Amino acid sequence: MKGKLIVAFLLGICCCQSAPLWAADTYVKASTNYLWVRTEDVRFSPLALELAGGWYLQKQLALEFQASTGVKDSERVNIATALDYQLGLSLRFETPEVEGGQLYLLGGYGLTALDVDRNHSGRPGSLDYKGGTFGLGLQIRPEPSARYTVFLQGQRFFAKSGVSIDQLQLGVAYAF
Repeated sequence: MKGKLIVAFLLGICCCQSAPLWAADTYVKASTNYLWVRTEDVRFSPLALELAGGWYLQKQLALEFQASTGVKDSERVNIATALDYQLGLSLRFETPEVEGGQLYLLGGYGLTALDVDRNHSGRPGSLDYKGGTFGLGLQIRPEPSARYTVFLQGQRFFAKSGVSIDQLQLGVAYAF
């Protein structure tokens, strides 16, 4: 599955690089993610790495593709949880940049695949969660002419039937 994730990300990057004429700008992002996976009675916190790419449809409105994979599992009460992959497609709405800082909102659709192992039995196995996503981020441009920004972003990827999947990201973005 990680091979499919890498292929999906590379296709996203190719789309960003060959963006149509109406796209004003493209960007890529890399981040480390801390996830909170909550069920009715247990909480897990696997770690992940994310790569994302996006292109601006117009000023302060972008379409963003996100792809994450787990790098550290989480275990609680004889249940191990690992992030297989997480994919998302979001619209990104930005405020005007003020003194190098900018807020943005994300809204879209996401898919999260978790590998859950109860008592080292291999069951229940892979669990998929999909649905609407939303988030809020802050990005800071260290110098006015810099093409890169540092960002902090929180995003909810799933919340239904007693299960919620949230993440906090810290990363770097580069605009082409």
